[in-house]
Amino acid sequence: DTTLALYEVFVEREDGSRERLGSGSEAVIDAPIADWGTASGTYPDGDYTIIVTAYDRGGSVETVEVPVTVDNSPAVVTLDAPGDDTWLAADEETDVLATVTDVHAASFYVEVEDPDEPGVWVLVADGDVVDGDVHALWTPGADISPMNVRVRVEDVAGNSGFSDAAQVTIDGGAPTVSIDEPAENAIITGAVPIRGTAIDEGLSIASYSVAYRTASGVWRDIHAPGDATPPGTLAVWQTPEMDGPVVLRIVADDRVGRSAEV
Repeated sequence: DTTLALYEVFVEREDGSRERLGSGSEAVIDAPIADWGTASGTYPDGDYTIIVTAYDRGGSVETVEVPVTVDNSPAVVTLDAPGDDTWLAADEETDVLATVTDVHAASFYVEVEDPDEPGVWVLVADGDVVDGDVHALWTPGADISPMNVRVRVEDVAGNSGFSDAAQVTIDGGAPTVSIDEPAENAIITGAVPIRGTAIDEGLSIASYSVAYRTASGVWRDIHAPGDATPPGTLAVWQTPEMDGPVVLRIVADDRVGRSAEV
């Protein structure tokens, strides 16, 4: 307006109180007319109205009101799954679940920390927050090492909130089992040490069992899951008072439910 005399910019709180943010007497086109420091602490999160009033030299007055919402608070994010110290199977989908407290939450990002570069977070899944919930599917790779996973949530104002990180371990495959002693077709008697392998790519297996079967076809435990392991052996078998062939079996289970048998 070539006859502009004055414009004023106010912010109005919900209780009706106002503060002037700026004023001027020169025409402004597509440029800032005031600065509003919403993050100063003076304006808590909530609803406000920006009011611009312009006066010209002829006495005309024009007012525009724009309702806005201040949101300077990041989302509160709680990682529900996976939990801390969880073992996950490589190349299998796992659920990532989180709970979000933020009425303006928009998007989520599942991130894992690079084991070789601490502090560098790599995106592995993303999506939209729905009714305060995060649900993502993540398929870990075959890296057999502890790693940290977290959920970052961004709201419509651009604030980011982070969950605490959970440390998980990726299990790359099923266990490996073997029976080395006694040898196949060996003739045995008395107390027999059973030696062999029950490992999971260098990681601790969850449990293993050793059993034998006679011609009856019924498997009988020599070493049940959870039994103490004799030093230097998988088990010590007190052979029954019988003559005839028997079959030995080892079954190992890892921490993600994969099994191997021989």
